[in-house]
Amino acid sequence: MRSGYYHRDAFSLVSSLPPGGVDVTITSPPYGSMKDYGAKDQIGHGQTYEEYLDSVCRIFEGLLQKTKETGSLWIVADTFKHRSQLRLLPFDLAARLTNVGWKLQDVIIWNKTKTLPWSRQGQLRRTFEYILFFSKNRDFKYFVSRIKERRHKASLW
Repeated sequence: MRSGYYHRDAFSLVSSLPPGGVDVTITSPPYGSMKDYGAKDQIGHGQTYEEYLDSVCRIFEGLLQKTKETGSLWIVADTFKHRSQLRLLPFDLAARLTNVGWKLQDVIIWNKTKTLPWSRQGQLRRTFEYILFFSKNRDFKYFVSRIKERRHKASLW
């Protein structure tokens, strides 16, 4: 596996990767029990929040061993409500992944221009998500020129 987009069970994918072979991982884990993917032993559905966090963190801990010394991990995550309780998933992930060895470098706010309208009482429209940027070590690859937003001059009619 050289590069690409992979869609398969996270546990089997991580275990199949060569040690130190991953430059960058960009992912968005399932948001707890919000969705049933219909797969056996899926992460989130049917688990408590703590069990869910344990499962996700085991995957990212295994991924740390498969990541190059200069590698990074980018996680798109958001808060969500479960049984009327707000779950601070990005912050809980950041704390746990720091404990297993990932270095939190930055938290980015992804401003989503197209979102669903309000869906329930007591919950505002979801106009952004968090992107957590981790590295394996202090010396990591980071090409800021590749991620800068390009602005075009507005044309006047």
